[in-house]
Amino acid sequence: MDAGFENPLVGAISLTALLAILLVRRGRPSRRYLAENSFVHPLVDHIRTTGYRAPRRLVLAELLLAVLVSLALALPYVEYTVTKPLEEAAAAQLEIPPRPVVVVIIDVSGSMAGEKLEAAKEAMTLLVNELSKINKTIDVGLIAFTDYVAEAIPPTTNVTRILGVIAKLKALGGTMYTYPLQVAYNWLSIYRKFNQTSVIVFASDGLPADLAEYKSVLKKLAKINVRIYTVFIGRSSRGEAELEYMARIGRGKSYTAETAKDIVEAFKDIAVEARKIIENVTVRAELYVEVKEKFRLSPLLYSLSAITLVAVASLRYRESRLGM
Repeated sequence: MDAGFENPLVGAISLTALLAILLVRRGRPSRRYLAENSFVHPLVDHIRTTGYRAPRRLVLAELLLAVLVSLALALPYVEYTVTKPLEEAAAAQLEIPPRPVVVVIIDVSGSMAGEKLEAAKEAMTLLVNELSKINKTIDVGLIAFTDYVAEAIPPTTNVTRILGVIAKLKALGGTMYTYPLQVAYNWLSIYRKFNQTSVIVFASDGLPADLAEYKSVLKKLAKINVRIYTVFIGRSSRGEAELEYMARIGRGKSYTAETAKDIVEAFKDIAVEARKIIENVTVRAELYVEVKEKFRLSPLLYSLSAITLVAVASLRYRESRLGM
């Protein structure tokens, strides 16, 4: 928020002039005061007289009037920024080409070594190929995690690159959900600003070490309406319950895959689900702009000046009537 004057020079000149007038008038009583408080006496020439001094309240009121009028003439304003949608005539809502995005998040911790990871690679390869058939402009991202983010390929239409990274994945380390979900949030929040369909496919075979922490990121993803599908690899009531919770918050589905075949089938089903929400989607984005607006203070200052002027007139009248 900024403040300033549109005519500062006019305000400065008017203040100087008004103060000069008040300074000259300060030692001079009004004509009415002289008329109503003058007298003639033979001894008047022998009486020592003192200079006239205007009442303090009158001086202060006149000073306030001078300041208010000068400020009003300087055209003061307060400038602030507001965010507004573009008007209809300026294309407040635009149709833009759909660009859905799917981020595959795969657990590559040590417990995934062997058949689990190989089956997951096959399933992810199938999913990526199926997604590219649904929509040639679909963006696919990949995050492989352990207790850190081992691989992170931002959403791209370069399917070959994604498949190449999938083929090289190795299992090593622990399990933490917060880091991969935060990376996914950073990517998908941009897509959601344009109302693009955003999906996460999350697969893991164990409970995370950061149970409390990851849920705050999960809620942020839910807040921007990212759909989440989960696949728990193996058999664990606690692990299955955790991924079911994740899918429920993300308004998606959860799957349990005990065998390599189950993993592939789960990803096939997710590809079908993804097709349902990606195909035939029309995206409308609302555009907003930041606009600077000015709140002009002159009308308020003129109103205060009028009130002060009435007060000055009243004080001058009392001065003349009471011989103050």
